[in-house]
Amino acid sequence: MTTDDIAINALRHYTACDVSDALLKLKVANAGFIPDLSLYTTPDPSSPPAVVTVAPVSTVLFAPKSATPAARPSNLPDPNIPKDVHWADLTQPDTLVVLQQPPSQANAICGGIMALRIKVLRAKGIVVAGRIRDLTELQSTGLPVWARGTSTVGAGGGSTPWATQVPLDIDGTAVAPGDLAVCDSVNGVVVIPGIGCGKSSSCFPSSLRLTIRPRRTLPRVCLSMRPSSNTEAICKTNKGRVVDRQSTLPYP
Repeated sequence: MTTDDIAINALRHYTACDVSDALLKLKVANAGFIPDLSLYTTPDPSSPPAVVTVAPVSTVLFAPKSATPAARPSNLPDPNIPKDVHWADLTQPDTLVVLQQPPSQANAICGGIMALRIKVLRAKGIVVAGRIRDLTELQSTGLPVWARGTSTVGAGGGSTPWATQVPLDIDGTAVAPGDLAVCDSVNGVVVIPGIGCGKSSSCFPSSLRLTIRPRRTLPRVCLSMRPSSNTEAICKTNKGRVVDRQSTLPYP
């Protein structure tokens, strides 16, 4: 197991709320939270009640159907999806695929066929800042699929895939390729910015440290999340004494 794997595994012990608490201390916009998402696929019944998926981010940006490279809206980057290549075929393995749709559209931008292709290419999950469809097929993929709503209309009804692996701004929350996403089936989705190098899903620091204060049996992130030579999640009291993550000590 690599140190990167150790860091990701450590984060799975924390809820999205814990991570947002740390990001709030670091003054990250929206504490990394992507608002107004719902989980549309049910976790495996054999899994714990709260399932936390942690993975680097890859991105797909959709534009209005009327947009063209020759008449590119000023708020869009240059298009980069090759002609005759489907955006789902560009899925980065072992990533959480984040899709962004233009606002106020009634159509979906991800359905069963696309989700199955994303699954085959070994993505860890799908987050859609927009609409999805084909809920039964989405459920059959076994992937966690988050979205803001549903539709019966396909992407061609109003959207066109525009660019992959570009930074996104989702209601003020910055999401960039290589950032680390924490998807909590109970509490929502949080993105930790600046974890990746922006060029490769594997280029994030080899270690993270979560400084937390335990309360009852639930850890609470209270100070920071930052690179460290220590790859373990460290639980400290206000005296700096290391305690077990599941300590029942109250706040001092």
